[in-house]
Amino acid sequence: MSGRLDEHPTQEERVEEEVEQTCDGDGRLRVAQGTPETWRERILPQLHGKWWNFDSERDRRTTKSCAQLFWELPLSDVEEARETLAHVEAIAQTAVERAQAADRRASTIAGSVAIAASFTLSGGALAIDADKLHAHGLRIAFALALFATTALFVASAAYALRALVRTHPTHWIDPHSLNPGGGVNAPVPTELRHRIGTRAAHLLDGFAGNWEISDLKNRNVDCALLCLLGALAGILLLAGLLVAAAIGA
Repeated sequence: MSGRLDEHPTQEERVEEEVEQTCDGDGRLRVAQGTPETWRERILPQLHGKWWNFDSERDRRTTKSCAQLFWELPLSDVEEARETLAHVEAIAQTAVERAQAADRRASTIAGSVAIAASFTLSGGALAIDADKLHAHGLRIAFALALFATTALFVASAAYALRALVRTHPTHWIDPHSLNPGGGVNAPVPTELRHRIGTRAAHLLDGFAGNWEISDLKNRNVDCALLCLLGALAGILLLAGLLVAAAIGA
């Protein structure tokens, strides 16, 4: 046989594979943007390691420290430092806004589930009432559809609550940015532009964590929406079974 099966991976392919399998400073596995999710990730999304401050040049198994981020920022003078900080603040805010948008979607889905689930449970009496559903097979089909629909509603609510409760932003502006000399890896600034740059570096470090949290929120919300759509399809099926029972009566 010829082709890729007989070829060894190139250096670039080995590097890409190594990068995608490394962990961040918190021990969480990094997942490159656009990497296909596994079935386990689709069923139960997990928090990935920081990707945006990944150190791809010095050490492929670490994230950049605030000191490293600081020295990469354009800070030639105070004016440029202020412009850099304003840009970083806008970047950091995107992760927070993305997480807030996911929270709003999750709250809407949770409220919809609570309303729709009440209608589903009220139909449970029909599955055990032989006077209303005479055909034994029809009652079994109705009960199975009711169970599947209820399970999907529960799963949708669980995903929505997981997005709201289990995944909240935990990276904020580090108080060390007020006194950078006291930080573990922070540079010791003596000028205003350095102090501004230090704050920008801390914001970038927090953004990397908050972006992954917002990504996890959105993946949970997507799962909640899929379950909700499946449950609504189940309600449609239940309605169809009721129509079939009425026609056959």
